[in-house]
Amino acid sequence: MSKPFRTVGLIGLAVIAVSLSLLFVFPKEAGTLPTGFTTPILAFEFVQTPQEAQALFDSPSIDQQTLLTAMNRGNRLDYIYLILYPLFLLTFSLKAAQLTGRKMLYAPAALAVLLSIADALENVQLLRIANKLAGGDFSAELSALHLFTWLKWGSIATTSLLLAIGYFWQGKLFSKVIALGGVIAFALAIGAFLNRSILNEYFAQSVAVMFVLLIVYSFLFKSAENG
Repeated sequence: MSKPFRTVGLIGLAVIAVSLSLLFVFPKEAGTLPTGFTTPILAFEFVQTPQEAQALFDSPSIDQQTLLTAMNRGNRLDYIYLILYPLFLLTFSLKAAQLTGRKMLYAPAALAVLLSIADALENVQLLRIANKLAGGDFSAELSALHLFTWLKWGSIATTSLLLAIGYFWQGKLFSKVIALGGVIAFALAIGAFLNRSILNEYFAQSVAVMFVLLIVYSFLFKSAENG
């Protein structure tokens, strides 16, 4: 039996490798994070005011420049990541569309391209805000950041939902578990959009779980099976 998603899974392993690298590059601690946030980089992506951005890098125990350097280094490394994880979603969606003949699965493939662009533009805003933090008006960058951040995360959530209902729900038990994960991720995205809070952290965690499940599936699925 062939494993049609095997190459996709190899891309997924590269995604995991870069993800782990980013964990060591981005700062694990920072100043005051917005209510509900525990991850500095995630908090940075969702800051809404100049005061929140300043507070994030104002730590009594860590030098501000050290924090900024670590954050900028992570955002630059993220330019590799923003190619890999959308490529994983793109190739997965295209292969799913090929195997099933369902045209709706080309939609998540298109979203994968969109979210890669959005992630790149999000990084531009994060780097600009970091550079202007010491002095300067970055209100325009904050507005753009909000747009591109949600364009990225919203595309990921919608991709998860479309794969859930268009591909995984028709499969066997493990596929249905993945489908449920996709629905949960989308629901958490809506909650996080309406109420910035701990839901943003839960949403990001649900996305991470989805990626792991998709990668595992890529190596387990055999074309002679229905999922």
